[in-house]
Amino acid sequence: MPGYWAFSFGAAALPTMALRLVERGPTGPIEFAAPVLFLAANAIIAMLVAKTLQLLVQGKLIPPVAASSTAAAAPVKTAARIARVQ
Repeated sequence: MPGYWAFSFGAAALPTMALRLVERGPTGPIEFAAPVLFLAANAIIAMLVAKTLQLLVQGKLIPPVAASSTAAAAPVKTAARIARVQ
């Protein structure tokens, strides 16, 4: 669900634009579409909030950290191989 939050900007921007057009005066079809777009945007964002909270309660919102193996966690020993000029 976290990836779907990217759509919330567009869902909020569209009705905002329509409402700003309506506040400047009657604009025909936009006048009737603005309240519908406003309600739809609020429903979309409410659904995102609900699903995100559901994932949080279920413990699935943030994936668990992968357990590292002992071989990967062990430090790598390297010998110093610097040529010495005498």
